[in-house]
Amino acid sequence: MSRALMQVLLSLALGVALGCGSSPSENGNDGGARAEEVAPASSGEVVETARSRRGTISRVITTSGSIAAHRTSVIGPSVPGQIIHIFVDVGDEATLGTPLFQTDPGPYSIALQGAQAGLALANAQVEDAAEEANQTRKLATKEMVSAQDHRRARTRLAVAKAQRKQAEAHVAHAEHELSRTLALMPYDGSVVERSAHEGIMGTVRPNTRVVVVQESGVLEAVLDVPEASQIAVRPDDSVRLWIEGHPEPMQSRVAAVNRRINERTRTYAVRVPVDDPEHTIKAGAFVRGEIEPAPREDALLVDRSAVTRQDGAAFVFAVADGTAERRPVRLGIVGPREVEILSGLSDDDEVVVGDVVARLMDGAPIVPVDVAAATTRPEALPDDVEPDATP
Repeated sequence: MSRALMQVLLSLALGVALGCGSSPSENGNDGGARAEEVAPASSGEVVETARSRRGTISRVITTSGSIAAHRTSVIGPSVPGQIIHIFVDVGDEATLGTPLFQTDPGPYSIALQGAQAGLALANAQVEDAAEEANQTRKLATKEMVSAQDHRRARTRLAVAKAQRKQAEAHVAHAEHELSRTLALMPYDGSVVERSAHEGIMGTVRPNTRVVVVQESGVLEAVLDVPEASQIAVRPDDSVRLWIEGHPEPMQSRVAAVNRRINERTRTYAVRVPVDDPEHTIKAGAFVRGEIEPAPREDALLVDRSAVTRQDGAAFVFAVADGTAERRPVRLGIVGPREVEILSGLSDDDEVVVGDVVARLMDGAPIVPVDVAAATTRPEALPDDVEPDATP
């Protein structure tokens, strides 16, 4: 109980004591008349109250997650076949375009040779058809061949050219498939996992996990923010990170916020860049984060002690004609001292605060003492403090 409230209670008690101690002769009446004239004392409980107000509120969202590379890729064969060579191992650094592993190129080399032979045949057929069409044209001008023969010659040339284009496409496809037998590093990074070895028996299907690589030098903390957080996290919000194995916290800012909520965990991911110039932080490390979203302006606020809960619902007790009126409220941001009220109260409503809120009943008679008003009155000196002597 506050010191101001104690003063009020002591004053009330002193008044009652003085009234009770007066003799019948001092009041000019006998004891019976005095008892009849004294009004009955109020049965209401003295409670501290405070008023709702408009203000600014913020909170720190404490969450956790893991360190991850900005890009991590699972690399598998692009074409089916047998893995004949893996050029890297776990921990190896590799630059963009470095060979990682190779699928047996033999079948694809044979397919390319066949496609190239088909192209050579198509080229020969085009040359033959072109020569025939040219001769037919000359003869047609001398009316030595029919117009129908001339048209057929032109058609054969057009068909030969189309077949050549088809053969060229087959060659390009075969070359592409042959190139895909060699898996290359997609960016500068390192190998963090190797799941296969050379000489795997049988055909390995495309996208089978062979190696996992991650981008070097670009790490980020992936933090899971609860859906129930009442204040939204946005890019550029301030974040403090504590990374496992590193005693000092790291200051950063939110880079990206996932717009999708995980249906299983009811959280959404927030990505925060991690500065690691000495490469001492590893992907997968545990990280704890404190996110400080921008504060909410012009929020309706009450003291946290004014709010009580029952069966998951939040309530406050408003002062109404000398009684405690229980009102359900919807909460917003919960700060260290105040809480935002989204609905259920209006500006400057008087509510009960303190431990008494937990045991109050709806409609209970009360004697409200406004905490803010009480603290503005002069306070009496404690018993063990003497006032300054007058010179």
